[in-house]
Amino acid sequence: MFAYNPTVNDQSGQIIGQGMVGAAQTNADTMRQVGNDIGSVITQFAGAYAADKALQAKGSAYGDFMKRHGQQLGFDPGYLEDFLKRDPREQAMIGDNIIGMQNTGNRLMGLNYMNQQANLFSGNRGSGAGGGGGGIGGGDSFTF
Repeated sequence: MFAYNPTVNDQSGQIIGQGMVGAAQTNADTMRQVGNDIGSVITQFAGAYAADKALQAKGSAYGDFMKRHGQQLGFDPGYLEDFLKRDPREQAMIGDNIIGMQNTGNRLMGLNYMNQQANLFSGNRGSGAGGGGGGIGGGDSFTF
């Protein structure tokens, strides 16, 4: 006996379906990447905005401090007037430099004191910084 077994040779629907699924997956991947890129850009902008606001606040704090205590600390009134006219961002950068110089000065003063003490205990009774002995710039110095 003969049986009727029709075969389907047309696979166009399956091929079209696979193409549609692949296109949808590509579209979803692209949209995901665009979302990530937008999120990254927003995060960078927010970070830059926050850093700018922090710099302005720091500059305002330096300006307020210098307005109140600048003359007591020995700053020239003309320098203070110029400093206080500047943008807070500039005041922050200048203030950081001033604080850095003060820290360097404190380290040099500490080193000078240690050199004086070392010279006293080693029998060299120098006169301090820049003199005939002891301190920075003259005589024997003690190095740690």
